[in-house]
Amino acid sequence: MLMIIGKKKKKGLIRGGTIMKQVVHLIRKADVEKEYVEVLHLELDYELASLYDAMERKDEIEMQKSKKRLKEIHKELEVLNGFAR
Repeated sequence: MLMIIGKKKKKGLIRGGTIMKQVVHLIRKADVEKEYVEVLHLELDYELASLYDAMERKDEIEMQKSKKRLKEIHKELEVLNGFAR
C-alpha cells in the first residue's frame, strides 16, 4: 500500500496514471497486431486463389503480381510471428 501526502500526491497520481495508460496502450497494440495477423491470413488465402486462377489462365503477369504479394505477406507474417496460430 502506498500513501502519498501533500504535493507528492499529485505527482504520484500522474505517474500512476501514466503507467496505466502504458499498460492499456500495450494491450490495445497487441489486439491490433492480432487482428492484423488475421487479415494477413485472409489476404494470403485470397492471393493463393488469385495465383491459382492466373496459373489456369496462363497469365504470367498476374502470376508474378500474386507471387510478389505472397512474398510480402509472408515477410509480414514472419515479423509478427503470424504463422504460430
